[in-house]
Amino acid sequence: VGQRCKKSSKTVVVSPRARVSGAGTPTPVEANVTVPTLYTTGALDDIIRPSVVKTSFARSANASPRAFVELADADHFEPTNPRPGHMRLNPYAAAFLLCHVSGDDASCSRIYDATDAASLCDAYADQTSPPAGACGIVGGPDAPAR
Repeated sequence: VGQRCKKSSKTVVVSPRARVSGAGTPTPVEANVTVPTLYTTGALDDIIRPSVVKTSFARSANASPRAFVELADADHFEPTNPRPGHMRLNPYAAAFLLCHVSGDDASCSRIYDATDAASLCDAYADQTSPPAGACGIVGGPDAPAR
């Protein structure tokens, strides 16, 4: 799914190489998502319910790899609230993009290395445990699904 950008008198089609979503994907296009995608949400988000984001993750089966993380104590403004204890997933969103857009090995490890206590699904494991939160990865650089 490309984006059209106007540059002088020419139309340039820009195809994303990876994406990060905190809002889920519109239902008609979920199956068309084929780039690596990170879905983030918070159990306390009452603007875009976590179930919407979780459903998008599940339905985006062609996005490879794809990851989902839900923080049990996060609300809709977690990514932008500058108070202490917020913006926890922002470094992981940056690492995800660096991994898949630039091929940065250290960033890939930050997401996918299950032996690293600071990796995406391990750093906040106590805050992503069900029933209120979750973390899962399907595919990835040399990574099995978890």
